[in-house]
Amino acid sequence: MFVQAGPWTSEIQDLIAGCEVFIPLCSAEYGKSDHTYRELQHADFCRRSLLSVWHSGPYPPKGLEHFLPDTCQRVPPHSEFAPVVDFEAMIGQILGCLINLGCLPRKPSTLPPPPPRPSLALMLEGATPVQPLNLKAVRPARTNAERSLIQAAMQGELGDVVRLLGDPNDPMNPNVTNQEGWTALHCACRFGHTGVVEALLQAEAEASVQRGDGDTPLHIAIDQCQRPVVEALLRGGADMSIRNKHGFTPLIAAVVAGNLEAVEALLRAGADVGERTSVRTLHIPVGLTPLHLAASLGRREVAEALLAAGADREAIDEEGSTPAQLARSKGQAEIAMLVDKWEAAPPAA
Repeated sequence: MFVQAGPWTSEIQDLIAGCEVFIPLCSAEYGKSDHTYRELQHADFCRRSLLSVWHSGPYPPKGLEHFLPDTCQRVPPHSEFAPVVDFEAMIGQILGCLINLGCLPRKPSTLPPPPPRPSLALMLEGATPVQPLNLKAVRPARTNAERSLIQAAMQGELGDVVRLLGDPNDPMNPNVTNQEGWTALHCACRFGHTGVVEALLQAEAEASVQRGDGDTPLHIAIDQCQRPVVEALLRGGADMSIRNKHGFTPLIAAVVAGNLEAVEALLRAGADVGERTSVRTLHIPVGLTPLHLAASLGRREVAEALLAAGADREAIDEEGSTPAQLARSKGQAEIAMLVDKWEAAPPAA
């Protein structure tokens, strides 16, 4: 649909609200009238995806930087504006951006008209139920409001996060990602914003979503020693079995980091003390249990927590070494003795 310049009307407002992607044609004069400012403001309010076409003048137009940040898709994407770019190439760029935004142009059908539809009763008889559209799927942020949610989570602005999530008439997807693949939950965990984490989880943020390197919010919270965040994620159902690119589960990551509080929280939540490393890294071979790791890395208190949780002292790695034997080979004689002489506490009466 095409919104022609002129006085602001309710028809223009309805057209913007009804589109999937709003495409402003940015000229040297764009944004200087009340009309052009209001149309961008209304598109942002309606959370419509933006794809700007740069026609002339400075970009972004003065006063519209908030609506057209560097992260907003633009055609042409480089330093030459539209009139000096090949027209067909520009149309191809626009179509490519629309595809990236999930908005495909409809082509007129060349097929013969379909046969008459059967009655609704016949259509429903034996039909497989249609799954509803997942409005909270993990996907890139498309609007300024979605990008603002990620920024607010990163900065710990709980009030802004709650406001952005809380519109009952237009609920926001809490699982949108920035250009690096971080969700708002990843960001809040990175900086230890426990209240924001809890608000996002209450809004059905995916507790175990993985970044490009495989890290979940739980991996990030453990790496940053954010105990309250770790506990909030575990209460929110975070998956303790997911491995990152190093093959580390959250428990293995906590042991390697020497994060005793996270180890204890994970064990209380039922983490598997018998899991093993699955990817060979520079310093950590495949097949080590958390107790192998704690003993060989000199993590005495972590080793004690694992032993108290029932870790197998006799488990062997791929070289045939028990945790105590591996600890001795790494110069950790004291921990090797601890493991050898450990006696489990008697069960509580």
